[in-house]
Amino acid sequence: MAIYTATLHLNEDLGFTGMTMAKIAKEAGIATGTLYVYFKNKHELINSLYLYLKKQKAKNILYELNLNQPYKALFKSLFISSIANAIADFRESAFLEQYYRSPFINESVKIEGMQPFTPIFQIIEEAKKDLVIKDVDTAYIFSCLNGLLNEFTKSMKENQISWNESSQQIMFDMLWGSIKN
Repeated sequence: MAIYTATLHLNEDLGFTGMTMAKIAKEAGIATGTLYVYFKNKHELINSLYLYLKKQKAKNILYELNLNQPYKALFKSLFISSIANAIADFRESAFLEQYYRSPFINESVKIEGMQPFTPIFQIIEEAKKDLVIKDVDTAYIFSCLNGLLNEFTKSMKENQISWNESSQQIMFDMLWGSIKN
């Protein structure tokens, strides 16, 4: 865990290109050779961190999800849980977004990183089939959800939007209005 924490910290300060295995090892308080026992290179380490964080994020978001709710309530639960998770783990969320958009990630890692979110994709597909949300490619729906979540989270982090029941409802209503059928 110290290796991942060090990598996240250095990523904030130096970015992907500025990090080296030696700097990560020093930040983690281990010998550089020890780091190479776990990861053959920086790229493998960053991919591993990305996949670990994606699994954690999905686990946190889906943890208490009640699948027996009506779709609108289900989407609201996902929305609030996603934002709460992104606020609580802002550095991790920023890393995930940055790495996903970077030229360093490859398609197989992107695909593997989406696997933990399969239940959300299934909910979207079922809601489309039941004509509750727009019948468009799921990638569009997921992009809409993810884009709004990212921007709302950044705005809250910058104190432009507060996080309370009123703002949650306003934000969810905007989201729901964009995807409902």
